[in-house]
Amino acid sequence: MARRRSSTVSTPTPRLAADALLRDGTANSRVGRFGWMRLRGVRARNLDGLDLDLPRGCWVAITGPTGAGKTTLARDVLHAEGRRRYIETFPAASRRAMERLERPDADTLEGIPTARFLSATDAISSGRRTSLARVVELRHALATLFSLEGVVVCPDCRVGIRPRSATDLAHLLDQLPEGTRYAIGFPVEVGPNVNRRVALDTLRAEGYTRVVPWDRAKTQFNDRVRTFEDEDLLKQTCREWWVIVDRLIRGNENPARRLDSLSTALARGGGLCRIVSDALPNGAIDARNDWRCPSCARMFLEPTPPLFFETNPLGACPVCRGVGRLDDQGRPDPHGSAVCGTCQGLRLRSESLAVRLEDANLLEWEALTVEQMTERLMRPVTNVAASSGESPRTTSARRRALAILTTLDQLGLGHLPLDRPCRDLARGEATRAILAGAIASGLSGLLWVLDEPSTGLHPCDIRRLSEALGRTRDQGQSLVVVDHDPDLIRAADWVIELGPGSGSEGGRVVFQGTPDQLAQADTPTGRLIANPSATPWAVASQPPTLSNSPPDSARFSRARKSSRPRFERPPDRPWLRLTGARGRNLRGIDISIPLGGLTLVTGVSGAGKRTLVLDVLAWAVAEAIRIQKGPSADANPRPRAHESVGFEAIEGCEHLEGLEVIASGPPIRSPRSCPAGVLGIAGELRRVFAATPLAKQRGYPAAFFGIGSTGGRCSTCKGLGVVTLDLAFLPDVSATCPDCGGKRFRPEILDVTYQNRSIADILDLTIREGFALFKNKPKIQARLRAPLELGLDHLRLGQPLTSLSDGEARRLRLAGFLATSPAAVERSSRGPKSLFLVEEPIWGLHRSEWSRVLDRLRSLPALGHTLVATSSRPELEGWADWVIELGPGAGDRGGRVIFQGPPRVSSTPSRHNADHTPSLPQS
Repeated sequence: MARRRSSTVSTPTPRLAADALLRDGTANSRVGRFGWMRLRGVRARNLDGLDLDLPRGCWVAITGPTGAGKTTLARDVLHAEGRRRYIETFPAASRRAMERLERPDADTLEGIPTARFLSATDAISSGRRTSLARVVELRHALATLFSLEGVVVCPDCRVGIRPRSATDLAHLLDQLPEGTRYAIGFPVEVGPNVNRRVALDTLRAEGYTRVVPWDRAKTQFNDRVRTFEDEDLLKQTCREWWVIVDRLIRGNENPARRLDSLSTALARGGGLCRIVSDALPNGAIDARNDWRCPSCARMFLEPTPPLFFETNPLGACPVCRGVGRLDDQGRPDPHGSAVCGTCQGLRLRSESLAVRLEDANLLEWEALTVEQMTERLMRPVTNVAASSGESPRTTSARRRALAILTTLDQLGLGHLPLDRPCRDLARGEATRAILAGAIASGLSGLLWVLDEPSTGLHPCDIRRLSEALGRTRDQGQSLVVVDHDPDLIRAADWVIELGPGSGSEGGRVVFQGTPDQLAQADTPTGRLIANPSATPWAVASQPPTLSNSPPDSARFSRARKSSRPRFERPPDRPWLRLTGARGRNLRGIDISIPLGGLTLVTGVSGAGKRTLVLDVLAWAVAEAIRIQKGPSADANPRPRAHESVGFEAIEGCEHLEGLEVIASGPPIRSPRSCPAGVLGIAGELRRVFAATPLAKQRGYPAAFFGIGSTGGRCSTCKGLGVVTLDLAFLPDVSATCPDCGGKRFRPEILDVTYQNRSIADILDLTIREGFALFKNKPKIQARLRAPLELGLDHLRLGQPLTSLSDGEARRLRLAGFLATSPAAVERSSRGPKSLFLVEEPIWGLHRSEWSRVLDRLRSLPALGHTLVATSSRPELEGWADWVIELGPGAGDRGGRVIFQGPPRVSSTPSRHNADHTPSLPQS
């Protein structure tokens, strides 16, 4: 769906050759030492003939405004070409299913190594079955440890089960005192249905001559060994004989004879052997070489790594097949309404959970935090190093697990439990988890492509991230990092800035060189790097003091005063008060939120911001509003707690009439979703085309002009414009549909035009072009105004959401709400208002773009609504009326309110933000 920029558009890009840039003395010594990745004539989306040099073995930062082509360059060119080259190394027979893999459109692509793309979106969008332990591949190391060192414990008898080989039994006999007499035997059933005469004759024919009668009811041995000639054997009531294979004396036996007798007893006894001696406790000891419980005879499986994966048939619950849930007919269904009664939703079979290591099963180990598991694994490693008693495979598995855990801890994720579903992770946590798994993999010589790794991170966390990226680079990796954070840009070896604008106004190189050279360049990022404190946040306005006067937009416009007024809440203005908030690391905290104002919830990543706002507060307000609007409006508005999330009370909801949550993630996950659908104009476009004369003549309904209808869409690509290629064990790739050429519709549907444009042409228009085209369609224009205000004018109406960058997807979600819910936003100043909860409003945005989003959000309190936003960026404190900071750390060290009040730098020592918040003038 990409459109090539017109050749008449000038492209004044400062394309300095890499060699020329290295001639001055400011270049990093690593740059150029390992060669270059040379790109010439790159054409992809808004990249039109791009020429670029990127040093290998270095950290390359790509920055620029949203929509400038950063993700296209990193993911669709560098990563795609690196993956294609890796596949080209396969034998021809293995590449038969991959021959249609397309090469990025470029004149020359040289020096690009095998690439891997790391994005938190992959982890967050994964199913609930994907946990942190799985995404960092820690489960594999734990499975190996459990298979080698785990002990099978019968859950009913609590008896440890350990198979013993003939060699193990020989070592056990060596511990008997010298001169001890003992016998080796195996069991034979002689119950009421067994002909004992035939049994004796059979055993005699095999060479055996003695037995020991054993009565299970009395659980004792006869006081003497019987020969086969003893006629009393045929009369006794015992149900089992222990046939003697050999009788030996400790110290005088032949080791080879003893080992052969033990092997015979185990083989003839079906894996069960008994050693009889007066020197043993109870006169005998039983030994098995299978996994049967000696008390209840329940059979277990031998611990092997596949036994500990619910995705493997060996380890999956046999009823739910590893999904944990069942539908109404009792069939496995991950979205079923009933929890599997066999595994209780744990997805593993009972034999898997019977294996225990340090008296805990695999799931109990994964319930530990990163720090707790690290501590538990360190103790055995230290002890084994001294005794050298651990097998090489066990040592290797422990070291692999510790490498992953150490990397997670270094990235500030030591507080996370390893069984936390990835979809419940904050964006910053998921990014670092993906990176930790890649760093701990031990691979070298690769090209790692990272998309917005600083998203959702506090400056304290960004320092850890920068150190981890530096260590990865020093290990011989090549890094391409798409990001806007100035600290990450300064730490890079080479910087590429794309721009100068978005969409057709972007896709050009406005700078390439070292960070020192960037600080001297007159570009948006260059000015930020040179003087980061000059404009610490793009919205230079200072929010005014809330008063009793009716809110209006002018009160919230950019203030021209040089000093910031003190925030003093008038006593008659209402507050929203939440007490006893709990969930995850929140432990009964109390917060106050000024209604009609803008509150920022901040703190380090993992402090509990998302849990407080999107889990506890959202649930409490939604339940209170529901009760208020229902028939029991006079009832106690406090809802009951569910799972681990709850609270004691909430006050002030009577002043609210609605709740709107704008959280992270793409607006819609369907591959057919596009901006036109998110903005609510897809139906209008279909009706416009259905009203044309040709459509009426042919009888085409409006549905035929939507890619969801089988009547109008291309039957080959199902309206996607691309076909998916299955690369077996590699991620799937997409290629342009050979039938429709990416148009997505059947040829006869494309015959219908509106203003000389088909539906495919309309969907290929940018939002700005669509706004101009539909000037006589006020409903469509009204819904396109919000994305224009948020700087999304470069997006195409039919562009797949999967192609959007994080910043674009974030703003499109906000624009979609503002466009489709104008009544919820543009209300008068009279009556109750709505509460808006927004997660990380500046995700994926260049600092030059912050003002567009923040000013638009600022208009909500200007209309009397209440806005609560979460952000890890302390620079945004000056944008808010009220600040709530959680901390002081992450996980168990967080979840507390360490500051609550108007936005000013606090002297509280525990406040992380105080070190990173620009000084605000005091009144």
